[in-house]
Amino acid sequence: MEEKKKSKAAPSEEKESANGLALGLSLGTAMGAALGSALGNLAIGVSMGISLGLCLGLAIDRSNGKKKAEDAPEEPEGSECEE
Repeated sequence: MEEKKKSKAAPSEEKESANGLALGLSLGTAMGAALGSALGNLAIGVSMGISLGLCLGLAIDRSNGKKKAEDAPEEPEGSECEE
C-alpha cells in the first residue's frame, strides 16, 4: 500500500485567509449598526452590514490569494502528469 502524503497549509496561511473574512464581518456589522440606528431600523441595518461585510471579506481574501500566487515558484514545464 502506498502512503499518500497530504500537503497541509501552514497555520499562518490559514489564519491570514480567516482574517480577511473576520475583518469584513466586523466592519460590516459596525457600519450596518450605525446605518440602522441612524435610519431607525437596526435589524435591517445590521443584516445589510453583515452581507456587505461578507462581500468585503471575500474580496480581501481573494486579493491575498492573488498575492500569494504571484509569490509562489513556477512549476517546470515537464511536471504535468498525463495518462
